[in-house]
This record gives sequence, C-alpha cells and structure tokens, in this order.
Amino acid sequence: MIVLINPVSGWWNVHFIDSHFYPPDAKLIKSLPLCSTPQPDILIWPKEKYGNYSVKSGYKLLYGMEDVLHSLWSCDKLKAVWEKDFGWAVRSGNSLNSFSKLLKLIQSKPHSVALFAATAWSVWYHKNKTRLNETTLPLEKITDFARDYIRDFNNLIKIPPCSRYAVQRRWCPPVPDYWKVNFHGIGVVIRNSNGKVRAALSEKIKKPPTVEILELLAAKRAVLFSLETAGRELKGVT
Repeated sequence: MIVLINPVSGWWNVHFIDSHFYPPDAKLIKSLPLCSTPQPDILIWPKEKYGNYSVKSGYKLLYGMEDVLHSLWSCDKLKAVWEKDFGWAVRSGNSLNSFSKLLKLIQSKPHSVALFAATAWSVWYHKNKTRLNETTLPLEKITDFARDYIRDFNNLIKIPPCSRYAVQRRWCPPVPDYWKVNFHGIGVVIRNSNGKVRAALSEKIKKPPTVEILELLAAKRAVLFSLETAGRELKGVT
C-alpha cells in the first residue's frame, strides 16, 4: 500500500503526491510540516469543536448542506447584511441562480468588489464560528466591520513606504567557557568565547516547499549537530 508519508524518512512521499494530485493540491500537502518522530494517525471530525464525531452533527451536516450562493448571499437571514451596500444586486431578482453570476454582477461595478469580498468573508467567518458554538461578530455588525476593514486597508496602502537601511550585524561572543551556535540555512558554525571555530557543518538537502519549513529543518539540524559535536554548554542563536 502506498502512503503519503515515507515511513523511512518521515517526510512526504513526494513522487506519489506529485503524480496523484493536481499541482496546487500537491504543493499545499507538501507545505504541511511533519513531526520528526513517528506518531499514530487519528481520525478528526471537522464538524465538532474537539474533533469527535456525534450523530447529531452527522445529521446536521446531512440535512443542513447548502450551496455557496445560499450560504453567503440568498439566505433570508443575510438580506439585512447585503441590503445596505448591495441593494442594487439584491433587487436583481431570480436571475442570480449561481454564485458565478453573482460575481459577474458585482464585477460590473469594480469599486464594489473589495467591499463585497470583505463582507462575504465576514459572513463565512460568522457561519463557521456559529457552527462551532464560538463567539463571533453579530450579523447586524458585519456591514460596518467590512466598511471599516476596507477603509483601514485603503488608508494603509496610501502611506509612503519607509526607507530601508541595511543593518550591519556583528557577531557577539558568548561568555567565557560557553560555546555559541550560529546557523543559516543548513549551515552551522560553533565558536568559543574567543571566536575560534570549534566545529562547522554544511549540508545539501532537497528544497522544502516553504521557507518556514526550511528554517525549522535548519534549527533542528543545528541542535543535533551541537549535541553530536560539543562537549560544553552551548548558547544557541539564529
């Protein structure tokens, strides 16, 4: 049986993923960090806050499924949300029988697209929080929230960018009788308090899917190399 995770390396089975998933999905899967030690698989039910399946939530999912258009737009509870800024679209009648048609209508007024996106996201967020019985923004406040969000964003992008100056970084030695570990990428240097190099490492690895994962792998390798090499207490820095 082919599995997504290589049981030997503990990393994603890249060849299998790339050959069985569409590129965007494959990239997303491979961007998920994995634990360095084997862990048992567990089943998670996303419709409950703590991941445990219940018959009640199963029935709720079965009978409560709705399409995107109804969930974000045509539901009776949302009329007051959309009427304030998008009444012209609400009054378009039954011609909006799909979400794609709704988007085309909104795009006919380009200045409304950003506000529509912020409002739709707020509605979706409200529904998810309500489903999990968590505190969320009331429906009657979504319109003002979306307006404020777009206003703040527009004000932010009008601010001229700050000038950036190169900051020269200097190496600082550790206190006497300590060693210091510096790493960048998969490269590690260990020096004593006099600045003398006690050990160094450089490795080539397969390019991780994200910079964050590369940084995690680099930090992990630096710690392991320190334990393998140093016989004194270490002071680690990035």
